[in-house]
Amino acid sequence: MGFVFPRRHAQGRVYRSENKSVEPSWLDSLYLKIKYKRNYQAENSAFHQFANEVLQQDERLSKLTNDALQQRIVDIKKRVAHGLSMPVVIDVFALIRESARRTLGMAHYPAQLQGGFAILTGHVAEMATGEGKTLVATLPAITAALAGIKVHVISVNDYLTERDASEMMSLYHSFGLTVGIVIAGQNKAKRQLAYQTDIVYCTNTELTFDYLKDRILLAQQTHAIKRAAAVLNLQDVSQQLLLDGLHFAIVDEADSVLVDEARTPLIISGKSEVNQAELAAWQLALQVAKTMQISEHFVVHTAAKQVELTAAGSMFLNEYVDQFQGIWAGRLRREALVQQALVALHLFTCNKDYIVIKGKVQIVDEHTGRVMPDRSWSQGIQQLIELKEQCEVTPPNVTLAKINYPAFFTRFHYWGGMSGTVKEVASEFGNTYQKTVVGIPKNKPDLRQYHGQHLFCDLTSKYLAIAALSKRLSQAGQPVLIGTSSVENSEKIADYLSSQGVEYQLLNAKQDAQEAYIISQAGQAGKVTIATSMAGRGTDIKLNNLSRQAGGLFVIVTELQEASRIDRQLIGRCARQGDPGAYSYFISLEDDLLTQYMPSWKRWLLTKWLKLEKWQTSRFLFWLIRQTQVEIEQQHFNTRRKLQKNSRQQQELLTFAGEE
Repeated sequence: MGFVFPRRHAQGRVYRSENKSVEPSWLDSLYLKIKYKRNYQAENSAFHQFANEVLQQDERLSKLTNDALQQRIVDIKKRVAHGLSMPVVIDVFALIRESARRTLGMAHYPAQLQGGFAILTGHVAEMATGEGKTLVATLPAITAALAGIKVHVISVNDYLTERDASEMMSLYHSFGLTVGIVIAGQNKAKRQLAYQTDIVYCTNTELTFDYLKDRILLAQQTHAIKRAAAVLNLQDVSQQLLLDGLHFAIVDEADSVLVDEARTPLIISGKSEVNQAELAAWQLALQVAKTMQISEHFVVHTAAKQVELTAAGSMFLNEYVDQFQGIWAGRLRREALVQQALVALHLFTCNKDYIVIKGKVQIVDEHTGRVMPDRSWSQGIQQLIELKEQCEVTPPNVTLAKINYPAFFTRFHYWGGMSGTVKEVASEFGNTYQKTVVGIPKNKPDLRQYHGQHLFCDLTSKYLAIAALSKRLSQAGQPVLIGTSSVENSEKIADYLSSQGVEYQLLNAKQDAQEAYIISQAGQAGKVTIATSMAGRGTDIKLNNLSRQAGGLFVIVTELQEASRIDRQLIGRCARQGDPGAYSYFISLEDDLLTQYMPSWKRWLLTKWLKLEKWQTSRFLFWLIRQTQVEIEQQHFNTRRKLQKNSRQQQELLTFAGEE
């Protein structure tokens, strides 16, 4: 296993050119799928051997005084300057482990050493939830930073970014390294200072948008050579840039960032003005859309987030707007406008896709469950939703720059990742990113218990059963985490718990300011917590002794997500690091995912079966229900592949035109 790190340019800003790889044929894709699945644990023996060699230094280093250990750190910096050979990396990892023991009160255990080495060597490490990935990231981060390589530790939300950086800060300082934090709401000066540090903790969205801002700043330099000259020679331009290059990235929750969010491009927009003619057109389009009947006038394609007019719908629209001129005179333009209005009405739901706070529509991130206050939808969707919710209409956006995550991460010279749920998409990491997924063994035996699945025909029966179970577990002193997919559903369950006299705490996009406190209380004996996906990835719910004695955290999965990996992330909040814990599924045929995606004949058949009590805990019926989830995962995979192909074709056209 060699180490191929970029050498920093004197000016510090290093970017890779776009990936020029050609699309693999179906035969190549099949080969890669088999190859990367075989390699899932193929290199475990090498990682195990590496960890053992690091641990062999434990006794010798533990006897050093603090001054002697600091001298070792000074010495290793000189050795690292000559390159990251295997003996040097082993010594660096051993020093990091001993320093962590003294500064943080915890030393990396063998599985964490293996995970850190996997990331440093450019792999994606799958480590079970609760295995301490926050501590794992310090190993490759410090090693690369000591070699003079700029490091970005990338997480999925501001809460985890601040938490991880703060908890590991003293360890980084013991090596003389500086740490910056980039989160939403920071001004440009703070961001520039943060990006100049040795190790930058940031979210994937903030980093990518800051990269786009730099690209916009250099947009006047249309040729690549002129752009490089602007960075190298023009002091005034260089000082305005945010990033200090893209060298080495450590991607936490890699499947969320690089797979789940790969379908959505990131767009930087500029504000225009609200045109009165446009406003009138949006109002009329919404008025027309509200009078149209589903099935008769239009068909909803939930998976594609699209609406298609029927022949009857087109005729209805023609008759409705016959007396209007301007944009309504053209058939294609008026149909497109009304279709967008129908999308706003039927495919974007309040307290699920967005919330309304102080008269403003704010988007809720479908992956993290958090509010994105500075984001807005394009193509008039934002304005139509604002009209729908009777809010003040904001000016539409004009696209200035955009990029997707697969394209962005090819700009890094080197990167590795980690996640607790990545083996299902191992072949996709191989195909798209040429990365091998490596399974890292658990540090302690898994004590998680599965309490089966409970299937219902309707939501009311499901919610009553959840309330009854929560009450029983809480009275027995066992903490309960109830996972939901939306703000709306979390509030519905809260109402049912209240009706049963169950005390609870609620965590969704409306309570994001109290997130840290709510999470800190969720593991207390008898505490019931209802949460959206905000309590999923990266959330560490700590138990007290009473909670452990009562059986540990009990996770109730109240509905299937669009990917089974997201369900596993929620389940992973319990039974971490040898703690006890349990989980169970409570699924209704009226759940949003099933009503939107499951064929009506299948729902009808399942309804007949579930009226018989013996089928209400059937593994076979649960398997049938989960096939809908499998189909959605395949649809999303096809969408990502199509977007990747379109992006590659667009890049080829730009290259042919002499642009980037």
